[in-house]
Formats: sequence, structure tokens, C-alpha cells
Amino acid sequence: MSVAPQPRPGLLFRLQEFSRTFPGIAERQTTRNLEPGRQVRGAQRARIRLWAHLHSCIPAGLRKELTEINSNAPVVSRHEIAINAPLESVWRVFTEIDRWPEWNPDIPKATVAGLIAVGTVIHWETAGMAIPSTIGEVVPLKKIAWSGETSGILGLHVWTFSAAAEGTQVRTEESWEGASVPAQTKDLQDALDASLVRWLSFLRRRAEAVGP
Repeated sequence: MSVAPQPRPGLLFRLQEFSRTFPGIAERQTTRNLEPGRQVRGAQRARIRLWAHLHSCIPAGLRKELTEINSNAPVVSRHEIAINAPLESVWRVFTEIDRWPEWNPDIPKATVAGLIAVGTVIHWETAGMAIPSTIGEVVPLKKIAWSGETSGILGLHVWTFSAAAEGTQVRTEESWEGASVPAQTKDLQDALDASLVRWLSFLRRRAEAVGP
């Protein structure tokens, strides 16, 4: 009897650990001839390029681990909201990433380095932290997912959109994991829940104000 192949366990963990180890080599090569004040920025760029490259090398059949949240992570949050606006309008508002700061006061800066596509990096800030995030999946009008790491926390964030009787249903899911998470799980859980609820509320306000 043949057995269907199973996804390799721990792929995300191995990539995370590798991305923490290998950038030490990449950073030395990238920053070797830079002035001290520029070395940190060079190291950050090296880490971002490496993470995007690692993701692009994963076979499509195994990439789900990077395009769905980790339901077993110490911190997991799921929320959704109904928006009285057409699906196309809500999707357009959300994917105009450079304009996030216009309607979400929790995000003072947001830029996207390229098209909204797999491998593109979103540079954004929230709660005083810069979070470079690599897009792992895009299904127009349906789904966008990304992953990013800051302060030792790896976040996986998924947004899904669907047409509803009175507009659009938006669901957001996010997981946080990392060495520093278990020691502050409750505080992080509360912060993430509040952040996602506010983000959904701001999105609804913006999309309903813009209209079709």
C-alpha cells in the first residue's frame, strides 16, 4: 500500500535558524568595506535578501508552511470583520501598502519594494519597530500572506478576503514564535489581539469611506 508523502516537519523552524546563522557570513561579506555607521543597514539588507531567496527556493508543495500561520505557535490571533464595501474596493485599499499610514495610525511608515508579488519585501513600522516582511503568497482579491522577523520574534500573517451579502468579509490571522516569546506570552497575546482588531477597524473605516 502506497503512502502519500507528508510535508517535512519543522521546515519553517530550520529556515528560521538557517537565516539567523547564515546572515553572519552574508553580513561580513556585505559590510566588510563599509564605514561603521553604514554596517548595520548593510547587515539588515543582507538578512532581507537572504530570507527572500530562501523562500523562493522552497518547492511549491512545501511552501504552505510559509503561507499559513503556525497554529502551534505560543501566540496566535484570529479576527474578522464585515465591511460594507465591494470586494474590489477593499482589496485595492489594503494592497496600496504605501498608503497604510494614511488610514492606520498604528503604522507610521510603510513602503513596498516592487510589485505585490511573492518575494517582494514590505518595509513597515509599528509600535516603534521596523518589520521587513516578505510576501509569501498572493491570490488577487482573495489572500495575501507574509512573514517577518523583529526583536527575535518571527511573525506569520495571513489576510483573506471574500465577497459577502452586504460587502466584504475580511479575516486576519497571525502567529508569533521565537526564543523570547514564551517568557511574555500573555503580554504579546494581548498586544497582538488589540493590534489586529484596530487594524480591521481602520480598514473598514477607510474602505467604506472610499466607496466603490
